Amino acid sequence: GGGAAARPAAAGLIKLCRDPDPQDGHGPWLGKCSETEFAPPVEALRSSDTLVRRVASEAMAALGRKAAGVVGALVEALGDGDETVRENVKESLSYLGPAAAPAVPALIRSLQDQPDSYYAYAALQKVGAAARPAVPALVAIFRDKHAQRESREWAGTALLSIDPAGDESQAAFKEALTDSQSSIQAIAARGLRK
Repeated sequence: GGGAAARPAAAGLIKLCRDPDPQDGHGPWLGKCSETEFAPPVEALRSSDTLVRRVASEAMAALGRKAAGVVGALVEALGDGDETVRENVKESLSYLGPAAAPAVPALIRSLQDQPDSYYAYAALQKVGAAARPAVPALVAIFRDKHAQRESREWAGTALLSIDPAGDESQAAFKEALTDSQSSIQAIAARGLRK
């Protein structure tokens, strides 16, 4: 459906998707990525065609750690106008661990715009200590009794990996010991034990 704009993306995606695997969560069309030929579809992420960008971003997510060399392009794509592209890019970043550290400022902005995005929390959590600039935003979400329970849990879990012993985290954990949500209390107790 992408017409001529899809051709450059298709060439790269064909190389990535040689061995269909129905067990893959991304569906058989993405399958296992080639171990020998690997070229992330970076240019396709910049296509003017939304469908091409969606397919490219999903391919990036399927690549997992193999996308580590293109963090800059993923950070750029976090500003995409399409929510599906942004979510796929966050998923891709969540597999990169500390290599995704350059994305921390963009991930913080994405949480401010969309605090219910699991993969933003997961990416920050897996970056670890290098994601300390995200602590104030995570603490604010963890403390927000009007936020979705899942968002608060994800924020607290991220804090456990990023800066559990920091003053802001410890203050939030102490406060949350009396929270009405037992799952928030449990995260707080884990944080105080650390």
